[in-house]
Amino acid sequence: MIEIDGERIRMFKSNTRAEYDRYSQVRKIVSSGLVQLQEPLEFVQIGSRFHIPIEVLIESHSGPNVAPNIVGLGQSIAIGEMNYLLKQFQLFVSNRDHIEEISFDSLLKLLTTYNLEPRSVLIPLDFYSALHLGKFGNLFVDYSNYDPFLALGWSRIPIYWSNNYVPFDQFIFVGNELGHWIVKPDPKDGHALTIDVQEIRDGRVDVIIKTVACFAHGSSKSGLIIDVHSPKKVVTSPRNTD
Repeated sequence: MIEIDGERIRMFKSNTRAEYDRYSQVRKIVSSGLVQLQEPLEFVQIGSRFHIPIEVLIESHSGPNVAPNIVGLGQSIAIGEMNYLLKQFQLFVSNRDHIEEISFDSLLKLLTTYNLEPRSVLIPLDFYSALHLGKFGNLFVDYSNYDPFLALGWSRIPIYWSNNYVPFDQFIFVGNELGHWIVKPDPKDGHALTIDVQEIRDGRVDVIIKTVACFAHGSSKSGLIIDVHSPKKVVTSPRNTD
């Protein structure tokens, strides 16, 4: 009878969680924590059941061992979290506006109008090149420890870009009071990512990998969603390097 190796399960969980931690962004975009609030919350399960080859979780005595890892599992959960959070923003944020021509002045004016000091900003990837090339004057991308920040006057706002898996076409500014990312941890070991390795079936192992989480609403006015034109339609000026 084939038995799953306990140490390889531990390594599989550790590898999957390391990948998840590397890609998960929701806990940076909004404040986060484990379950502590008393009010009723609507939790969702973000994840899936996967079938993985048994070789991943058993020690081979007749040949080379397969690494106790499936690349992409942790990242897929992180992508699911981002899409859930993005939908929550689009449903909950009450401040909406638009900009005909994006610039330092136009963004600063809107943030001042809505009295918002953002902790993070989600930006469509269409603006990636233009912001990096300084085509919006004093509005550009700065870096610290390889992390991108939107330079806006004295402010440096952490940037999170859209991508093929998490698409959006608006600027979304997130304030500290917009909401809170709440997680029910794995009951076995307390990690935010729950991993349940189940029984062997037809040469494969059923594994459930998920986060049980919710976006607990705060103030709907502690955020701002801005419709903007694509950089191709915007008249820009070179960045002042003096």
